[in-house]
Amino acid sequence: MTQLDRSGRFLAQAGQSISEALDCAQSAHQSVMQAQIGLTMQEIEYAQNRVHEALLRIYQAQQFVSPENERLSAQLQIEHDRLLQEYQLFK
Repeated sequence: MTQLDRSGRFLAQAGQSISEALDCAQSAHQSVMQAQIGLTMQEIEYAQNRVHEALLRIYQAQQFVSPENERLSAQLQIEHDRLLQEYQLFK
């Protein structure tokens, strides 16, 4: 396996991880909004779990992003901060 093959595979994994993290974050935001409307314990617990999962996925995706990619790093950090704020709603 060549270095180019490994680099290509790494970039594909990184892209997929980042995409999944951002999708998960969006889903978590929607769950939080639904929990705020419904306010049932089940909805709140579900939203908490979704936010926690999204934070974990964002953390994992951040490991793939080099500091030089400022736009992507900033986008992940914005989602991370937003999720932390939403998580605080449940405390």
